[in-house]
Amino acid sequence: MILEQVDEDSAGGPFTFAAVWHVKRECVVQFEALLQKIVAAAAVFPGHEGVHAVTPAASSPPVYRVVVRFGSKKQFLYWQQSDVCQELIAKASTLAASPVDLQMKTGLEAWFQDPAGVNASPPIYKTSILMWLVLFPLTLFCQWVLVLMNLHLSPLIATGITMAFEIALVSYLLMPALARVLGSWLYTR
Repeated sequence: MILEQVDEDSAGGPFTFAAVWHVKRECVVQFEALLQKIVAAAAVFPGHEGVHAVTPAASSPPVYRVVVRFGSKKQFLYWQQSDVCQELIAKASTLAASPVDLQMKTGLEAWFQDPAGVNASPPIYKTSILMWLVLFPLTLFCQWVLVLMNLHLSPLIATGITMAFEIALVSYLLMPALARVLGSWLYTR
């Protein structure tokens, strides 16, 4: 197996992995075409929740950082062990200068950490801005819904409900989407 084995007994829930490819300079065009095929092939598998790819600048070393998220570890393993994945990864490996560096991630750090470790994470002001842009309107919306429902809840219970809703929405939907859209801004120094 080309990708490192994943422990099937670990906790369920969303599963994220980051792959770092150091590509041979003369193979960049071929690798980019193959990367598009890998992304398209993964997208049709059950549980696929998105891909965030950071491609190198023209003057930078050809290091590609790809973060992929599946709904569960079982769904990831189904993709990882499929013939199409094995074939595409084997082809990509022939274009790489070194073996792929694969890191398993859980939670928000997968969306805010540069998988290559070149920039351990985006600048804190950028993640702070992004979190504020996500959480401020979401908090206002949750409070508005609770008022609209005319529920007389204690502040502790209302806050707990709001936080549970926000954490789920941010972790599963908003942050993965924003990390894909704003990835080049997040990792630009």
